[in-house]
Amino acid sequence: QACCKRLLPVRKCSASCNAACRRAALAMRFLFCASGSTGHVNPTLPVVRSLTELGHEVLYLTFEEMRGKVEGAGATFFAFVDVQPECYHNKAPHDPEGEYGVIVKELGLDHTSFLSVFKVLNVVLETQLPGTMRFLREKQPDVVVHDSLPLCRDVPFAAQVLGIPRVGILSLAGPGAWLTHRPATMAPLTLADASVAVQNFGPHAEATARINDAYGLALAPGLPQPPGKLDTFKDSTILVTTSEELQDPLTDDLAEAYKQDGTSFVFAGPLLA
Repeated sequence: QACCKRLLPVRKCSASCNAACRRAALAMRFLFCASGSTGHVNPTLPVVRSLTELGHEVLYLTFEEMRGKVEGAGATFFAFVDVQPECYHNKAPHDPEGEYGVIVKELGLDHTSFLSVFKVLNVVLETQLPGTMRFLREKQPDVVVHDSLPLCRDVPFAAQVLGIPRVGILSLAGPGAWLTHRPATMAPLTLADASVAVQNFGPHAEATARINDAYGLALAPGLPQPPGKLDTFKDSTILVTTSEELQDPLTDDLAEAYKQDGTSFVFAGPLLA
């Protein structure tokens, strides 16, 4: 019946609809995305399962290796490799870090340092966004639920451009955890040091300028500031997979920055299947 078509986030049924029709009309379409790492996908699966059991439609964008987990939770699987041909172009389709490792090698960077990943984040993002924008326009999700860490930035940014509500899932010990989480792998380099190195890396600067111009985003010239900030949180609710009592310390600067970005945090604790 016409009243049951997926036209608006809030759907109305006429009095002639039966109960099943009304339930269908109220169902929403959620799009989930996560990188191919098990530790990023697993926390999302109980949420996927709960939504599908409530009658909502869930689409899931990730890597082929996660197909079984995603479909087992009741979602419809989509592969990054298929959605983002501009990014993959027959390169490393099964690498858990996607195109990042390929670009790091192509640009002659040290593949053992996470600083190299920071340097190519926006280089890769520029190739991801066209396909992601097409996908979101085609599927028209009511809500995007995304891995909040940097390897899936294209989906929340595309949703931001298109005005789609976003919910992040943060599988770290709170919003303050990124400040010490990644620097531990780059020591003695700090995030402040890394930001300078990223800003001075030509391919990053060029890609950042093109992205900001094309999509109206305001990506930082280096790393998001203040140090430890994640730029996928803006105007979003972030579901944190730890308790508020056990979270890592949050600096005053970070707390104020997230407040200015319109970010709210919900400390859900471990999300278990």
